[in-house]
Amino acid sequence: MKFRSMSDARDAEGRPLSDAERTGRFGLLLRRTRLDELPEFWNILIGDMSLIGPRPILPETIDALGERGVRRCSVRPGLTGWAQISGNAILSNDDKLDLDLWYIANRSAWVDLKIIAETVLVMILGDRISERRLSAARQSAPER
Repeated sequence: MKFRSMSDARDAEGRPLSDAERTGRFGLLLRRTRLDELPEFWNILIGDMSLIGPRPILPETIDALGERGVRRCSVRPGLTGWAQISGNAILSNDDKLDLDLWYIANRSAWVDLKIIAETVLVMILGDRISERRLSAARQSAPER
């Protein structure tokens, strides 16, 4: 569950327009501050999601990722995660996957506390790529 921050505008062939073209001012504010995620607390309360973990993805995306997608989905999806505090929207899908798999292999209470604290910073300062984390995740990642 999320607040809707984008329209369903499509081009002449029926394809969705880019995210930038479908997101209005209010949607930009919701997304930049991550307030569009607030309704997901309901999913956490009923046990469908965790506070920390890889973000939920569509079943067809999981299938397209193969074995790595199955491993990524071996834990409950989260509201925020390692990829979200390490660059999120400005990362490639492969980089996000590497970071998610690093988190699954290295998760701990300490890492979760770090994610919670840094999520607040991302909400205030915006996304920034963590080259150090990305490098560590890439090194530990099996071949793509």
